Amino acid sequence: MSKDAIRICLIGGSGSGKTALFSGIYQSLVGGVVNVGSGANASKITLKVTSIEMNQNFFTTDSENDDEAIKAAVMAASEMDTNYLIRNYFMDSTSDSTEFTFELRVDNKRCCDMVITDYAGEILDRPNEAIAEYFDGVCKNIAESDAIIIVADAAAIAETPNNPTAINNKIYSMRVNAVYDAITDVVIDNHRSLTTLIALTKSDHPSIPEGFKRANFSEISRILVERSYERTHMATLSSGGSFGVIPVSAIGEGNTNEKNHIKPDADIKQKNIDVAIIFCIYNSVARIVNEKENQIQALEAEFKRIKFDLGKKAKAARAENRAKLAELQEEKRLLSKILGAFAGDTSYFSRQINEMHLSTDSQIGRAEG
Repeated sequence: MSKDAIRICLIGGSGSGKTALFSGIYQSLVGGVVNVGSGANASKITLKVTSIEMNQNFFTTDSENDDEAIKAAVMAASEMDTNYLIRNYFMDSTSDSTEFTFELRVDNKRCCDMVITDYAGEILDRPNEAIAEYFDGVCKNIAESDAIIIVADAAAIAETPNNPTAINNKIYSMRVNAVYDAITDVVIDNHRSLTTLIALTKSDHPSIPEGFKRANFSEISRILVERSYERTHMATLSSGGSFGVIPVSAIGEGNTNEKNHIKPDADIKQKNIDVAIIFCIYNSVARIVNEKENQIQALEAEFKRIKFDLGKKAKAARAENRAKLAELQEEKRLLSKILGAFAGDTSYFSRQINEMHLSTDSQIGRAEG
């Protein structure tokens, strides 16, 4: 695993839609291409799966380079049944977490690694069996993340919109807030900013009243920020990070019937999941670009120091430096294209993510400003 990997984790209770979210990631970024920017800043962003690692009780089984496991995961994650469920994308559904490592590719060239860790819902909704025993370990791992996606079931929230207690019980927000209480000091002490995104899954569910869908689910978003995830919201902003809420779907509006079964002629398309991932990586891309620039400067200084040394070791070091320098410059160029793609389009995120939930001091605001 390279040191410049971008780390994202998914947390949410059982049945919240994490698996559906993962399917959308495969649809849009593994099996498809996301086009961003225009003109000179146009870029094609994709992900390539490189390894899958399952952790059970924090003892690790590594399936790195296991082509069959990766192939099975890709196929299963993109396969949906008629009950609006997505089949398990890994065999052992009791694992505490599953870590997917991807190559983040721009214009079909690798620029860095990206790791998405999916924590089992039981960690939140079965505290006596899971989170009570492994809470410290879970929080330690989560604290290393660059971004956290909190998966919340929009259909479940819409059932009792005026009952905050019922909503909090359904989405386990108190458990999520407890996680943020535990990681905030670690994140700040390490001088890191944390991006948090609440993904409103099942936003295409036919049971959700049209009134809740208006204005990009702004009413549900307000309820969540003000009544459910207030501590999570403030913890994210205190780290200097960005916070957002976005409705997502792995199926697409109008593709399910009144029983919420996928229609036979459905044109299944993910919605907003690609935007969610790009939102989560944006600040990290800016950080990695700066790190690569520092590495480039250090290599250039070392190259000057040994430029006129005629020894064999110096000659070999110069050749190694040239190769590494070219690699870093290319990776920096590709990552900078992601940043440049949004430099002239500050509405890219706000079209799907309510601006009221973004930190005005965020890295994104500074990068674009």
